[in-house]
Amino acid sequence: MQTRFFDDFFASAGDAGIRQAVIVAAGLDSRAYRLKWPHGTTVFEVDLPKVLQFKARVLGEQGAAPKARRIAVAADLRTDWPTPLKAAAFDPQRPSAWSVEGVLPYLTDDAQTTLFTRITELCAPGSRVAVGALGSRLDREQLAALEADHPGVSMAGDVDFSALTYERRTDPAEWLAARGWDVEPVRNTLELQARYGMTPPEVDAKIDGFMQSQYITAIRF
Repeated sequence: MQTRFFDDFFASAGDAGIRQAVIVAAGLDSRAYRLKWPHGTTVFEVDLPKVLQFKARVLGEQGAAPKARRIAVAADLRTDWPTPLKAAAFDPQRPSAWSVEGVLPYLTDDAQTTLFTRITELCAPGSRVAVGALGSRLDREQLAALEADHPGVSMAGDVDFSALTYERRTDPAEWLAARGWDVEPVRNTLELQARYGMTPPEVDAKIDGFMQSQYITAIRF
């Protein structure tokens, strides 16, 4: 469901004539290889050098080839990553499409603000961003209650997810709306599933009650 959300986002951006895509904290994201990109599109993948090298090696061994011009930008989001991005031929004067998927729970409020500030500074009018955000963290009490209600469904195992994420941060949609972005209606996990014709199981409703998921799309004006 989340995969489809970001796939649809990039397809819509391509239909709108955008030919620069930036995948922030790309990890093992394979959209450069998997999606049907419009002719002339460049996909920039920003992540740590070792992550990008590993992905390129594994996909290369499988004979996979990107379906757009793919440029790996080796950089740490905690440092000045816009400089190597621009050095890799990203043009901030042209509209671009950005995905921020799965990284926000692992950022402090200051780090999240820095990330969105830098993205905004790089975005020409007409640029787009899609964000998958979580508003609060998972803690042991909530996990225990959820698992008690649904025996046999292990949500955490031996991993303390609350130790890996941070407390509540600034609402991304509100931050973007206040800084030159036209934010489309925000959807949570349940609303997004309904949009795709899916019926969410009861456990998803309970999880979303405290995870406070948000799926955000916005256009720079």
